[in-house]
Amino acid sequence: MTTAKDAQTLLVWMDFLRAHQMLTELMETELQQERGISLGWYGVLLNLSVAPDGRLRLQELADRLIHSRSGLTRRLDSMVKAGLVTRELVPEDGRGRYAVITRQGRSAFRRAAPTVMRGIQRYFVERLGPEGLTALRDALDRLLLGSDEVPAEQTNQGLPIWT
Repeated sequence: MTTAKDAQTLLVWMDFLRAHQMLTELMETELQQERGISLGWYGVLLNLSVAPDGRLRLQELADRLIHSRSGLTRRLDSMVKAGLVTRELVPEDGRGRYAVITRQGRSAFRRAAPTVMRGIQRYFVERLGPEGLTALRDALDRLLLGSDEVPAEQTNQGLPIWT
């Protein structure tokens, strides 16, 4: 039998999932309509643009995006075709590969960033206010720090949006 506390917890969980879905769809639609790239592509470009030399090992990129290697491979295949990223062998071991942002990828990232930042402002900052943002940041840090899948250094990176 479900207790009142269990029911309340389940409602919070459902609201979290609905909010994630709604915000993702809103941001995805705006980014596709205005810049012609997906939110998933933007996530790859963001991570590569702030990485040293614009490159990350594929496994590290997959970990940052919380993707399977096969899911990332499919995404990168389409991004390579679009000229936004390349793959390079890791010289130290000859087997690993890097994903590397191209000049065209950096340009696409810079063009998309204002759309993303406007969405963040509209859907997060304006709706939550400073106190709400701080509370959300604290809650997300607690969730992420409790996960073995997300290294602690990735929970609050303070990443720049434009590079």
